[in-house]
Parts: sequence; C-alpha cells; structure tokens
Amino acid sequence: MIQIIDKPCWPLEAINVLRKEVSDDYDRITSHPEKFGKTETEMEAMFQLYLNYKKEVLPEILDIFSRYDEVKRYLIAEEKKKYDLLMAVAMTALDNNNLESLDAKLLEDQSYQKRCLAIVLAALLEEDIDLDDCALLKEFENPADVIRKMESLELSDDIKLKYMDLYLNMDSFIKVFYKMMEEMIPCLQEHFYLIEEECRHRIEEIRSPMFIEYLQNGSYGVAFEFDEKVIYKVSLNIFQFNSLAFMDMDEGIRNFVLVHVGMYIQELVMEKIKKNLITDSEMTTICKALGDANRYKMLKLFLKNEKMYLQELAKEIGVTPATASHHLTLLIEAELITMLLKEKEKDRKVVYYQANRERLQQLSETFLNMSNMRE
Repeated sequence: MIQIIDKPCWPLEAINVLRKEVSDDYDRITSHPEKFGKTETEMEAMFQLYLNYKKEVLPEILDIFSRYDEVKRYLIAEEKKKYDLLMAVAMTALDNNNLESLDAKLLEDQSYQKRCLAIVLAALLEEDIDLDDCALLKEFENPADVIRKMESLELSDDIKLKYMDLYLNMDSFIKVFYKMMEEMIPCLQEHFYLIEEECRHRIEEIRSPMFIEYLQNGSYGVAFEFDEKVIYKVSLNIFQFNSLAFMDMDEGIRNFVLVHVGMYIQELVMEKIKKNLITDSEMTTICKALGDANRYKMLKLFLKNEKMYLQELAKEIGVTPATASHHLTLLIEAELITMLLKEKEKDRKVVYYQANRERLQQLSETFLNMSNMRE
C-alpha cells in the first residue's frame, strides 16, 4: 500500500538543512543545465523558491545548532558523514503515525530508547540486524558486546570513542536532541510559506500513477519491486531535492518503508528522458566506462542475464566483489546499468543490477545522429 504524505518530514528536513553547510548539489546541477534538458534561465527559475527558503532558514538553523554543544560533540570530522549520526537518530525517533514530529515516547520509555539506540548503532556500524531478534538486540544492550563490535570495525579511535560515549549517555543525548528539534522545526514551519505552493505542486506530481511506473522501470536510476504486504509512505524532500531514498523502517518499532523523494527529481529526470539527451560530457563518461574489458563484459552479461547480484557478477568475470563493485559504480555513473531493489527475498532486502536498455537505445541513436553529421 502506498500513502502520499502531504507535509514535509520536518525532523529529517532539519538535519538536511544542516548538511547544506557542508554540501549543496545546487551549484553542480545548475552549472550544467543542458544535462537536464534545460536552459540556464529555466534552471534558475525552477530553483528560485528553494533558494529563497534556504536563505531564510539556513542561518537560523545553524544558529540554533551552535547552542547545542551536547549534540555537536558527537559529530565526526569527515564532511560527507558529518551529520550521519543526527540523521540516524532523527529517522529512528520519528513518530510512527505523524512524520512531522518526533515520538514523545523517547523522553520517558527506556525500553523504547534502548531499541532506538540499537537501530542507531546498527546504522552507524553498518550492521544488518533483525531488531525482532531478542538475542541480537541484547548485544546492543551490553556495553562489552558493543565495544567488541566497534573494535572489529575499521573506524578511527576518535570515532569509536565518540560512539561509545554516545552509547553510555544516550538517555541524556535523546532529551537534548529532542529539545533541539523543538526549536528547529518551528523555524522551518515559520518560513514554509515561501515554498509551500511549490511543494503542493511537486506532491501532485508524485501522486501521478506515472511516478510509481518510473520507480518500477528504473527511470530514476533505481528500479524498485514493491511488496503488496508493506506500507510505503512517500514524503517530499525539500533540501535533498535531487535524491531518491528508500528508508527501510519496517523493522522492530516501525512498520513501513519511507520513500523520500527529492522535490525536483521528477522534473530533472523526466525532462531529460523526454528530450532523449546524451550530452558531450555524458558521452565522455560513457566511453570511459566502456573503455575497460571487464566493464564491457559486465554490460554484456547484464544484457544476457537480465539481472545479477554483486557476488554472482564478480564470480562470473573472475574478480573480487570489491573490484566488481568499483566497476559497477562507473557503469552506474554512466547510467548504463541501474540498481534493482527487491523488497524482500527470504526475509532480506536484495539488491540486483540490470542493464539500462533505454540508455543504450539513447546511445545507439546518438551514434546514428553523429554518423549523419555534415559540415
């Protein structure tokens, strides 16, 4: 079942605003408007309301955050992952029935806090655990077990100490985090009028049956097989405007998958598809991706076998999974293959890869047009 959420998921938006201090896709996207089938003027017009909203809320959110040293102390220095902890906590703490706020049980229910902590640690330590398995959950309740897990991972001592400190002080951290969100969310809501009409328009786009069709056929770079037994809550993402994220929250205390859709992804991707575009810079990326014998062999395997998973592919071409993953990354960047997310297979989420046949058709037509070029 698919449910469209009309309002932004404010706790996640607050963390995404903080991320704008570190990185914003705006400059990268607007510097190559032709890649998305737009002129420079059209691109600037599309982003204007977003820029107005960001201009108002970013300084205020950063000012609020500057006063919460109890939260800032747990951030890591690496820019790309700086706010991962806060996003993990925000996702874990969402109200199950109202995605606009955090669950108040966080402040009073210790068993709920422990389960939240287990989810956060699993996310940070990249552990794939079944939170309905009491034995596995108990491992995250025992400091000695958590220390052993951290020591086995390739993390710096600084990060390990931060996470262990967080683990031991989760109760007080949650209370401070909750208080911080109570300041940030009203700030976002106060200025929401600047972009509210635009958000309504973008929500109507994802209400269209075509949106689900695009998700299923991989038009956004990821094809998704929906499970009729799972609830999918689709929410608009303002500040990660060019992203598409499937957040598996149907374990333990959650019972749904959150599909977080960047507010401009529909227009950026669909405009490009409609105009059947492959730009000069993209053609260079494609040629680079195909300029390796292993990657060329991988593409032919995908065309022959329809879909394959990483270990299967690595074995077939005689390389390690890590090497195969590197090759896959380059093929994905060139949009020659897409990921296929299968919701459940033997009670686990499975990721396959498949050829992007529409992209290959575009490539064929581009070469054909080039062959007909005259001075």
